[in-house]
Amino acid sequence: MDKIESTFTEVTGPDARFGHTLTAVDESKMVLFGGAKGDTGRYEMTGEASIYDGTTWHPIKAKGVAPSPRAAHAATNVEKMQMVVFGGSTGGGSFANDDLYLLDMRNGEEQA
Repeated sequence: MDKIESTFTEVTGPDARFGHTLTAVDESKMVLFGGAKGDTGRYEMTGEASIYDGTTWHPIKAKGVAPSPRAAHAATNVEKMQMVVFGGSTGGGSFANDDLYLLDMRNGEEQA
């Protein structure tokens, strides 16, 4: 097997979290959505979304109705620059309904 040379580069990005999703939406773009931030037992759910373009993180300010803050949800790419978010936990032991949200970023103006 050939040896692959690579270098890690530290990039400043969104706050640390767990239970989030990171979804590839293009060849060089990924969307980070949701999760929980804070210490064990004292955390809060977030509905924040950010896109990484290969060098920099940018917050997404979507139009329309965005998903409620949640963690432990599912997300996947539908088509180029589109993703869906489904279910998850909204905190306090509660689960999100069987709601499904589409984030469409094809025209450069994010729409939920």
